[in-house]
Amino acid sequence: GGAGLNLTPDALKGMAKLIAPSSTADPLAYSTNVDSGLRSLLGFGAPLPIPGRQSRLDQRFLPERDFSFWFGRSALAAEPAASNLNQMLPDPKDLQQYLTAVRSLLVELSDKIAIKSKLSDEHKPLYRQIVFTAAWQESCWRQWIKKGTPVTSTTGDVGLMQVNRNTWRSVYDLKGLNGDIQYNGNAGGEILLYYLTKHAIRKNEDKQAGGNLARATYSAYNGGPSAVGRYRGVRQSPVWKKVDEAFWEKFQVVSAGNEIIAVKSCYEK
Repeated sequence: GGAGLNLTPDALKGMAKLIAPSSTADPLAYSTNVDSGLRSLLGFGAPLPIPGRQSRLDQRFLPERDFSFWFGRSALAAEPAASNLNQMLPDPKDLQQYLTAVRSLLVELSDKIAIKSKLSDEHKPLYRQIVFTAAWQESCWRQWIKKGTPVTSTTGDVGLMQVNRNTWRSVYDLKGLNGDIQYNGNAGGEILLYYLTKHAIRKNEDKQAGGNLARATYSAYNGGPSAVGRYRGVRQSPVWKKVDEAFWEKFQVVSAGNEIIAVKSCYEK
């Protein structure tokens, strides 16, 4: 998401150079390191914790597609921790358990981000639904195509939330985006919150003719800040119209509380 962002990290670095001209560092130098100052400018706060590497023991005992280790007949079987979701693929025979685990991950991260950002109670349920729907629209709630290979696009979007590796390279750790579903989910959640609060709400999209905060948030997530009104037909091509309408259809299903059943349809032939 955000491949069309026009307020780019490089542009923000240029602004930082104007603010601190005495700095000897080149703020426009290409870097994949996470820039804490840039995150502060965006209002994202401290960098997300970078996930550690899996131990050999984890790799040995967490098979790629056999979920019986987690979801066996034992009454002790429970939803796996987020880190263990990195060992899972949405196998048809265990799809319900997989999607339930991903839903729990999305609930946890959206709640934490909402609290951290002091999002109003009024908008918290809406924000969670946006996160559910964007993850469905972007990846069908999956980080992986196969073990070790994340879902990617030709434009550099990756993982569960299809975060663009070029646009957001100084805001997020690229290995984290590629290799950890929780890190990727948190990144996408932060970006969605940013577009919801700093663009959709601030620009009163819900008060526009045909306006809707969820739709505005996703249009901006997909096309950058200048696309916040795209779903209303503002500079909307037939291609983007189809994308925005697909999100809206999904969002209405999620709003009715049917997200797990709905996302299952991605995998049913």
